[in-house]
Amino acid sequence: NLNTKWHDGPVSITSDGNTMYYGSESFNEKEFTKDKAKNAKFGKIYLYKATKEGDKWVNSKPLPFNNKGYDVRNPSISKDGKTLYFSSNMPGGFGGEDIWKVAVNGDEYGTPENLGAKVNT
Repeated sequence: NLNTKWHDGPVSITSDGNTMYYGSESFNEKEFTKDKAKNAKFGKIYLYKATKEGDKWVNSKPLPFNNKGYDVRNPSISKDGKTLYFSSNMPGGFGGEDIWKVAVNGDEYGTPENLGAKVNT
């Protein structure tokens, strides 16, 4: 029930099975860039969090560090649910798509941190 008409996925689900992090298009937030020459709109991939109620995924919300200037995708939540890993081409990386992490405390998030040169090249 979270599927949109745009790209959705991949997902990562917490070990208790009650929280999902997934990627989807920035078009969901009406955020995109326009290219008049190509007569096209270009979105980014954003990360979202949803919770499970019964057998349905509900309360889908975009994560606060999404930005139409870069992609944030491929989530992987740690076993304890306190760290979310993801890939992004956000500023501060080593070029291209890097792996980042952010602290998770319920609905609060720390500042994304690049995993550094030993992981990202």
